[in-house]
Amino acid sequence: MTDINPKRGEISIKLGEKEYKGRVTLDAMMKIETSMNMGLLQIAQRLSDGALTLNEMGTIITPVIRGGGNDLSQNDVLKMVWDNGAMNCFKIVSDIIGNALNPDGDEAKKKEAIAEAS
Repeated sequence: MTDINPKRGEISIKLGEKEYKGRVTLDAMMKIETSMNMGLLQIAQRLSDGALTLNEMGTIITPVIRGGGNDLSQNDVLKMVWDNGAMNCFKIVSDIIGNALNPDGDEAKKKEAIAEAS
């Protein structure tokens, strides 16, 4: 995999044996908010409550993986979510939402932003 540049919103997404470059962009976040019919802080709250469904996790992960230059459909991502288990995908979604809430790349601040949103 190519180098990840956190300053560009890039993150590493490991699903099974394969690692993908993802990119958290304004466009990706708008697609996620529209698809889920809720704002970013509401999504962070559902994540904090452990209330995200597998479908919602796929909805969050798909545009970020596609933003990293990967040609995967939502069905492809949903299958990987199922195959990799909810706990692994909760961490991926947490990384995505943390990056969106605090894009400066500071991991401690990202975790704090998610906690404050809940």
